[in-house]
Amino acid sequence: MIYGYARVSTTQQDLSTQIAELKKAHVGKVFKEKVTGTTTDRKELNKLIKRIRPGDMLVVTKLDRLALNLIEPLLESGVTFNVLNLGIIESSYLGKFFLRTLLSIAEMERDMIIERTQAGKLYARLHNPNFREGRPRKLSPEKEAEMIRRLAAGGYSIAQAVKDFKVGKSTVGRIKKRRRKN
Repeated sequence: MIYGYARVSTTQQDLSTQIAELKKAHVGKVFKEKVTGTTTDRKELNKLIKRIRPGDMLVVTKLDRLALNLIEPLLESGVTFNVLNLGIIESSYLGKFFLRTLLSIAEMERDMIIERTQAGKLYARLHNPNFREGRPRKLSPEKEAEMIRRLAAGGYSIAQAVKDFKVGKSTVGRIKKRRRKN
């Protein structure tokens, strides 16, 4: 059996290009999901792992769509990989060498990204007095104070705050919690 796996990292991204490429490669069943690549606990990938058998082929558009730590055990069990932008990887000496080389390069690339990110944050901390890690706040401190004032006065609901300030319910909760601590 030929299985496909398509993954994008966020719910805003689109899977259609990957799915079209997999269908063009004559994949029988495509497992697809929108989940970050930093986790290996993925619902659809777990279903695929339980279903795939020795002699089956797993097709992906790019190697980074998979959980890299799962490739070698699957290869050892007799699963063949077709990475559309690289080619077929089998459980031969050359296939394993090729895979280990690719995995080493992927690990090095991840380490370099982390290093560059940390260097960028350090530079920003040293040169930008307004630098703050994390998501930007949805509301200015003044708007937050206004929301809290209205909520504290009574007769003003969280639902009304969500509507008036154009934020989510969880954002209102976080603001209330942060203001209680201060």
